[in-house]
Amino acid sequence: MGAWKLPEGFVDITSQLHIGITGEFDMYAVVRFSCALANALGFSVIQPLDLRNLEEILQKLPDRERKCFGSDPNELARRIATKINSMSE
Repeated sequence: MGAWKLPEGFVDITSQLHIGITGEFDMYAVVRFSCALANALGFSVIQPLDLRNLEEILQKLPDRERKCFGSDPNELARRIATKINSMSE
């Protein structure tokens, strides 16, 4: 973690990424969920140790939030890629 030279608050959060998605929603859970979602959609930065599919990840969300993601992983990945690409222009 030290090699990444992250601010102290990020080190604390990133050190907890290996803990599975539990269904609780604090800052740690949001980061874990986001990383698992990115991995499942093909946006991994490194090879994940525990690659889950999108449906399994979304099942951990409350119904209201789950509906925001839709049911088509390819469409969700496209939407995310479009947003990322628009930020780099």
